[in-house]
Amino acid sequence: MRAPKEVAEKAVQYTRYSNLADALFEDLEFWAVENGFEDFMVTGFWQSFEPYGEKQSDGRYIDQKMDGEDYGHGSCYIPVEDSREYLVIDYSF
Repeated sequence: MRAPKEVAEKAVQYTRYSNLADALFEDLEFWAVENGFEDFMVTGFWQSFEPYGEKQSDGRYIDQKMDGEDYGHGSCYIPVEDSREYLVIDYSF
């Protein structure tokens, strides 16, 4: 069996983008830890135009659910400077 050249090229692209995604996640996770997420397992980042959850005194919104007695997951919506968007950090604890 031989792999088509197009499939091999996609594998190279996949590796390149996976490595880039890993590096971006590390940078974002470092920022999150430096900004109060050191006690959480950060699981993802994205942007949203609409926040969900309870508004906090600093302008963030927290949408959090308990999955058990002492563990759960949530999303923190952080206002983006000079924008109407929110940086969303998904986490578990």
